[in-house]
Amino acid sequence: MAEGTGTVTTRRLRTGRAPILSSPVAVTRDNVAELIDRALAVHSTNAADANYLHRYFLGEQPVLRRLKKVRPDINNAIVENRAYQICKDRTDSLAGEPITYSAHNASKDGGESVSASVQLLNDACVAADKHACDLELVQWMNEVGVGYRLVMPAPTIAEDPSRPFVVASLDPRSTFVVRSNSVFREPLWACTYVTDPETHEVTYTAYAPDRVFVVSHGVVLSEGHNPLGAVPIVEYQANPERMGVFEAVISLFDAINEVESNRVDGVAQFVQALMVLKNVDLGDTASEARETFKELVELGAIQITSTSELPADVEMLTAQLDQEQTQTLVDSFYKTALSICGMPFNVGGSASTSDTGAAVTMRDGWSNAENRCKETETLFKRSERDFLRIALPIVRAATDVWLEPSDVEVKFTRRNYEAIQSKTQVLTTLLGSGKVAPRLAFQYCGMFSDPEDAYDQSMAYVDEQESKAREALQATPGGDAGGDSEDPGDGDEGGVSARGMGTRTPSTSVAQEGEGQ
Repeated sequence: MAEGTGTVTTRRLRTGRAPILSSPVAVTRDNVAELIDRALAVHSTNAADANYLHRYFLGEQPVLRRLKKVRPDINNAIVENRAYQICKDRTDSLAGEPITYSAHNASKDGGESVSASVQLLNDACVAADKHACDLELVQWMNEVGVGYRLVMPAPTIAEDPSRPFVVASLDPRSTFVVRSNSVFREPLWACTYVTDPETHEVTYTAYAPDRVFVVSHGVVLSEGHNPLGAVPIVEYQANPERMGVFEAVISLFDAINEVESNRVDGVAQFVQALMVLKNVDLGDTASEARETFKELVELGAIQITSTSELPADVEMLTAQLDQEQTQTLVDSFYKTALSICGMPFNVGGSASTSDTGAAVTMRDGWSNAENRCKETETLFKRSERDFLRIALPIVRAATDVWLEPSDVEVKFTRRNYEAIQSKTQVLTTLLGSGKVAPRLAFQYCGMFSDPEDAYDQSMAYVDEQESKAREALQATPGGDAGGDSEDPGDGDEGGVSARGMGTRTPSTSVAQEGEGQ
C-alpha cells in the first residue's frame, strides 16, 4: 500500500516471512509467557504482511482506495484479481489430487509387509481428511509463503483405531514455530492463538516437546503433558524465501489495476464529455445561465445565434485513450508477472497450436511452471517427513503398524495421467523384458499414483486368472492338473503375462518368483 506525504510516495517492501530463531532453552511454566512475548516481536511483522497478502488475494487491493483530483466524480476502481488466479492455479496444480504415500524400498526384506503398512497409513490419512487439510495448507503457502499443520491423536482413537490421528491447517497469521539458531533449524516449540470476538482477549497455546501451556495476559492458565514427545505443529515453506507466489509482482498487479481503472474512466469521460459553449449568451447572471443551460439540456437541444463578427459554436470536449496501445501495456505487465511467478502464459499468442508432447511443456512457460512446482514439492516433502515423525508413532500405538519415515515415499499425483501412452509403453516394456522386477516396473513407469497398491491389485488379478485357468484345465477331458502344461500367458504380445508379473505359474521358477517380490 502506498504511503507518503506531498509528492513523495513510498511503498512497503515485503521480502518473505522472517524465521523466528532462538537459542535452545527449556520451556517451563516460569518462562513461557516471556518466550511468547519475544517471539511475537518477529511474528507480529510476519502476521501483518500475511494479513495484507491474504486480503490482497481476496480482492482488497490498493486501487479500491485510489484518489482522482481531476473530475473526481468519475473514479472507477477496477480490481483485476490476478493474485487469486495465480494462487488457485498453483494450489490446484500441487494438491488438486491427493498427496499419498508409497513404500520407499519395498524390495527389501519384508517388502510386502511394508507395502501393506503404508497402505494402512494412507487409509488413516483418508479417515483424517488429510487431502482437504493439504489443500488449505498449500493455499496458505501460496498466499503468504508458509503454512502450518497441527497433528494430534484422535479423541476417539480407542473406539475407532482406523482414525488414529486428526490434522488441521492453522492460520499463519496466528501461528508460529520457534526454531533453533543453528545450521539445522530444529523446531524448539510452537504456538497458536485465538482471539475472542467479544472481549478481544488473546489466548495462546504453546507446545513444547514435553509440555503444553495455555497462556493469557502473561498468566499461565493451564499446563499439561505432551504425550507426543515432539512439537505437534509442522511448518511448511513454499520456497526458500518464504514468499507468497505473487508477492514479488504486487507492484505489477497494482499497475494493471490502475491502467484498467483509467481505461474505464476514459470510457465514462467520453460518454460524459464536457460541453463547450463559444459566444453563446445564456443569461445576464450566472444563476440565470445555469438555469437556462439546465432547461436546454433537458430538452436535448440548444438554440444559438451566430453572426459573422461573433460566430457562436457548441461542441463536446472529448478525448479517447488509445485502447490498442493500452492493451499492449497491460499484456506486457501481465506476461512479465507470470514469467516472474513461474506460471504458464500465452498472452498475445494463440491458445491452440499443433504442438504436442514435450513441445507443449517447453512452450509458453510451462517448463518454468513445472520447475517451480518441483521446488515446492521438494520443500513440502521435507516438512512431510516431520509430519510422519509425529504421525507414525500415533499409528503404531493404535494399529501396531511399524513404519519409519525412511520407509515412506511422498507421492504427488498431479501429473500421473499425462503422456499416458508413453508410460504404458514403458510399463509393458519393463514387464516384458524379464530382467526388471515387476514391482520396480510399476514404481518407475510413473503411471500410478500409488504404485504399491497398483502392483498388489495386479498380482491378485493375475493369481485369480491363473486359478481360473487351472480350474478350466482340470475340467477339460484329458486335461492335466499338474505343472507340465504350457503357461497360458506365454503368448501375450505386450509382455504383460503372468510370467512377466512374477506370479506362481507352472512355468515360473522360484527364482523369478523371488524377483517379483
